[in-house]
Amino acid sequence: YRMASRITRIECLMDQQKAEEALEIIGCLNARGARHVHVLRLALMAHRLAGHWEEVARLAGVLNHHHAIRPDAFEEMKEEICKNKIIEAGSDAERVREVWQALTPEERQVPSVAFYAAYAFFFGGWLEETRKALTQALKKNWDDRLMRAYAEFSSTTAPDDLAKRIQHCENWKEKYAHQPQWTLTLGELYWRSGQFERARHYLEKTIDHKPEKALVLRAGYLLTLLDNTKAEAEDRIICRY
Repeated sequence: YRMASRITRIECLMDQQKAEEALEIIGCLNARGARHVHVLRLALMAHRLAGHWEEVARLAGVLNHHHAIRPDAFEEMKEEICKNKIIEAGSDAERVREVWQALTPEERQVPSVAFYAAYAFFFGGWLEETRKALTQALKKNWDDRLMRAYAEFSSTTAPDDLAKRIQHCENWKEKYAHQPQWTLTLGELYWRSGQFERARHYLEKTIDHKPEKALVLRAGYLLTLLDNTKAEAEDRIICRY
């Protein structure tokens, strides 16, 4: 009866978002030798609510070992753990790199994990790490957000990095040429690198795909910038004469 009462109390505290109080009761149950699967699940939920990701990873592994968690739920949990460890590292690019290097190659290829790592690296000023994180994931699976970030998380002041991104995108032509976001990204990368005719080719091709409105607007905006650049260059030539 006392065990059931405490479990009910834990569940009530969880409903009230009081994870630390729930964990105190769980700790008392563990101290008394309680090792029920339901208690382990409650502990997992409480640590997850509290943001204790190392403990969430440990408990998820225990439950998986005892076949007490569905395989798909376990995979989703691992993705959430990896993503939140990176988010928790915040703007500390060095800390993000430590978390990133501790992940398995498979975990680094998960799109949401790769995106958050690339975001942190980019705003930490680490372009090479940004490119590598995105490239590694895109080699494995298509993801619109990652491909969009391939251009957005780049810099016109890093021509060597842009050249490598362009080469990777060109290498993916057979796999991704049917994707409007691929042609838009490649067009924007060429635009950022100053290769305007190549940029125009891919931006116009993006519009030919008849993609969603946001992609059409972005491609149209970049084409307008190209036209303005061309007009300014022609005006300079006329002024010389």
